[in-house]
Amino acid sequence: MEKTDLAALLPEAKQGNQKAQMAIITAFRPLVMKLAGQEKNLSLRPDLASTLVLGILEAIVKYPGEDPRRFPGFVKTHLNFLLSHYIRKEARWNKLKEKLYGQTQENYTEDFTLRVQRRELQDAFLCLAPDEQRLVYLAAGQRIPWKTLGEGFGKPVSTLYGRYQKALKKVREKVKRGSAGPGVRSQKRP
Repeated sequence: MEKTDLAALLPEAKQGNQKAQMAIITAFRPLVMKLAGQEKNLSLRPDLASTLVLGILEAIVKYPGEDPRRFPGFVKTHLNFLLSHYIRKEARWNKLKEKLYGQTQENYTEDFTLRVQRRELQDAFLCLAPDEQRLVYLAAGQRIPWKTLGEGFGKPVSTLYGRYQKALKKVREKVKRGSAGPGVRSQKRP
């Protein structure tokens, strides 16, 4: 843009002349497109370009003085400030989205798989007799020593350990039948 054009347009644009404002915006279009091109998401570039155009209008209103020679630098500084603000805002928004959704898609898939496995294990655990459930819970879940368990159940440790191994085998078989494949469900036996 020639400085003589800017010298004539700037006072009119500050007064609210829309033709003068459009001429200035058109003159800074390459700068706007260059800065908007820094947005990686192509669908958001037009929004950023619109924000930068509004920034040019702000710069016209906020420009101190009538000397048009420093106006291009003022506009560039103002647009770079708006761009840095936009980038920080997008980074904050992305962090917030991650917090809101709790995790990325890969983590969500892993978490879903773990929840399904936990549910299958719980279902298999519920198929045990109440004494077996209690034994497995105390031995595996609470890690109570076998000697203490023997005293609590009033049975020899070897007998309890054998029952514990049988209960775990039942759980493994139930889980194995339950995860035979997608669409295949184990049926309860009467």
